Amino acid sequence: MYQPPSRLALLMRHLRDPIVLRRWSPSALLVLALAVAACGLIDGAVGRALTVIGWLLLIPVGVAFGYGEAFFVAHGRGVRRAILALLCSAIASLPLCVILSTGGGDDLGAGTRVIQVIVTLVLFLVIGLLMASASALGFGLGTGYLARKINERSHDEWP
Repeated sequence: MYQPPSRLALLMRHLRDPIVLRRWSPSALLVLALAVAACGLIDGAVGRALTVIGWLLLIPVGVAFGYGEAFFVAHGRGVRRAILALLCSAIASLPLCVILSTGGGDDLGAGTRVIQVIVTLVLFLVIGLLMASASALGFGLGTGYLARKINERSHDEWP
């Protein structure tokens, strides 16, 4: 008797598809960045806790974005774009960190706080792009390297 697939099975099938991840993860990264920026405007422990959760969620979203790009990198498309994105985002993150570290403490005025939130938003997007391009290069080029190394070994060399 046929049973339709569960919602979890459908979700897992979509999460394994690199084309779907490449399409939806940039939107998820932007929504997450806007949520972290909005949490920067909230005072107190709740704002800080939501900001930390947003930064922790950046890891799977960035890796998912990179996994979607890795499909194309593995097939020889977009390697230069991934390298350029990696270098530009690494270079751009350094001055953004300096700008955030030289900002004021808890007694920020309204204008200074908005600038700090905007810089945090840009830093979040830059680090997300850095993680995505690094994981795209790692997944895309790493799978070909492992496949070549396995083919180079004869069956006798395996333990």
